[in-house]
Formats: sequence, C-alpha cells, structure tokens
Amino acid sequence: MKTDDILDRLPYELADRLQSDPFFQDIPVIVVEKGDVAHEYQQAQGAITETSGKRGVAVLVLQIVANDIYQGVPAGPMKLFPAFQVIEVPELNHDDNGTHKSARKVARHIITNVKLAGFRGFVQAMKPATPAIEPVDLSKDFTVPVISYQVNFECQEFSDEQIEYCLPPILSNVPGQLQVTLTTATPGAQIWYTTDDTFPFPGDNTLFPGSTAQQYTVPIAMQLNVPVTIRACAYLNKFTGSPTDYVASSVERLTATITNQ
Repeated sequence: MKTDDILDRLPYELADRLQSDPFFQDIPVIVVEKGDVAHEYQQAQGAITETSGKRGVAVLVLQIVANDIYQGVPAGPMKLFPAFQVIEVPELNHDDNGTHKSARKVARHIITNVKLAGFRGFVQAMKPATPAIEPVDLSKDFTVPVISYQVNFECQEFSDEQIEYCLPPILSNVPGQLQVTLTTATPGAQIWYTTDDTFPFPGDNTLFPGSTAQQYTVPIAMQLNVPVTIRACAYLNKFTGSPTDYVASSVERLTATITNQ
C-alpha cells in the first residue's frame, strides 16, 4: 500500500465509520472530492435540506492534509491531518422536520466515533488534534445563516515496512444454490458483513451500538433475481488488548444477484 492509496482511501473510511453510526442516520456525510470545496458546499446545501426525513445538518469529510515527518528518508511515513466540517442551518434544524442536533453536538460525536475506530494497521495514533473543535466561518458559501465547526484529527501513516492488512473478501456464487460465499486469502482472518449497506464493524451491536454486522460463518442465503448489496471486511486480531484492535482489509461493496442457472 502506497502513500497516495492511504490519502485516497482514508476520507472514505472516515465517512463509512460515521454513516454506520445510528447517530448520523439522519445526517448526510459527504466526502469532498478533488479539493473542490465550493462545489461540495453546494452539494451539502442540497443534502442538508433533507435526508431520511430530517434536515438541518451535514458533515463534510475533507481531503487529507499531510506533512513529511522524516525529510531525509525517501518515501517515509507521513503525518496526516484528517478533518471534518459540520454545517448547521438553524432555521431548518430547529423546525418540525429538523434533526435538533446542534453542530457542536455533531462535532463531539465525530470525536467519539473516530477515536473508537482507531484504524490499527492502516494509520497509527489517531487522536484529536489541537484544537480538536474550532468554529469556522462558511457564511460566504451559503445564502442562509449557518453555524459551522471544523473537527481536527492527527495520525501517522504506517511506513511500507510497517503496514499490515488483510486481503479483502471475495464474493462467489455457490453453483446450483441460492447462496453466495465470502472468502479472504488471509489465514485466520474473520469476515464481517452487512446487507443494508452500512459499515461492517468487527463485532455485533453489543460492541458497536447500532451495528447490523454479522460474522460470516456459512453461505449467505439469496433470493432469485433479487440484487443484494453486501459490504464486507476481513479482520485479523494480531494484537493484545482491546477486542476491537484489528488489522483490517479494505471495505468491499459487493453486489450479488443470482439468476436462473
């Protein structure tokens, strides 16, 4: 895994973690693409109007800022600065269809969610930066009054020698059966998956409240001609300590359909 892979992947991993949290089920989480923040603000302004029947708050996951730590080391690990911007339109957020979740409350939940995730084997020492939460003025980008905060983190990518990861799950049909299988080429790895397009945490809702993830143990039953989106991730517990301290694969979004054979 190269540096640019981590820079590309991390914003989407961060967005996945938030979107899998029930607290964010009525809040759009949007990854800023190609640094075109103005365009994403416009998209957020549309998304902020309504999602899951609620409206008033959106979260932008910004592109990663990175600094070279060891300038004398070719291709050494970099220090990364993930960041989010929380945008609240009070007029919408406080009406009958609003989320009633303030930008400050959303910002605090981002801190809690990302600290819990950890991202072991992908980045190390993920922690809130200083300042962790700061007000930002985005008024020029909106035609209505907004309240906005930026949530800042810092971490370090693993060097090429340090990176550990599982190979991602592969989906296969069971010949002649209404079933599909998930496999990974990483010995000893567990596969966790969801079928509702939420994040496949390595544990059930007793470890991750609101999670719908299931550990893959037997083939997944399907219906004929009914497409199913399966999100799956392979996890390998190589560390001592927390039961959620894992090396992980990429999170795969796999679409399965069994047709007449």
